[in-house]
Amino acid sequence: MFSILALSLLLMAAAPAAAEEWNAGWADEDDPKFARTIQAHDEPAPPPEEDEGHPAPSLKLAWRRLTLPGLDGSPLPIDAGELELYPISTRWFRVAIDAEFGVGKGMLEGRSIGVWSFVSGLDIGFQYPWRVTPFVDARLVGGIIGGDIAGSSAISWMYTYGIDAGVELYLVDRLFVSGAIGWAHSDYKGIDVAYSKLHPLDEPHFLDFVGDSVTFKVGLGL
Repeated sequence: MFSILALSLLLMAAAPAAAEEWNAGWADEDDPKFARTIQAHDEPAPPPEEDEGHPAPSLKLAWRRLTLPGLDGSPLPIDAGELELYPISTRWFRVAIDAEFGVGKGMLEGRSIGVWSFVSGLDIGFQYPWRVTPFVDARLVGGIIGGDIAGSSAISWMYTYGIDAGVELYLVDRLFVSGAIGWAHSDYKGIDVAYSKLHPLDEPHFLDFVGDSVTFKVGLGL
């Protein structure tokens, strides 16, 4: 009987302390600091930043060397300055507006002749932007060609299509140097020299001069 009475007194003494500890635990959970801690742990981690990839070209200035067929069938080398603007330049695909002005000198029957040309058009190609960006471009341009032949000037039309393959090496940020080699098929209308020799008093006749050439290109761009 005494043991039961002692145990009852012990339980009655411990009950208030247990209740206070229980209330304190709930109070901690209701504490704003406790809520902020739980919320901080529950918030998902921010997603990783997307890799925007390497810059793609937007503008290029270049020098091009190609060869046209001369009026007498001999090679006529042309050096051209070229400007390319890229309204579309993505990870795999690119389109450039191309403008080119070229000059050349050759010989015709022992006399020097001077030739100039201005053409424009489109380049459409594929690329993979990287520190060293490989590319392949198909090219179609058209315009005018003129020259001074034995003291007489003449102007006619011309067009060129072909393909270039090369690389663009990025130096600093968006600045890069470029090199390419390709093939060009050119067609222009020129004076029929043989006819003019046989009929010097007649109006000159014109022929289509068609040729294929290996072309080289180096440039600097952004």
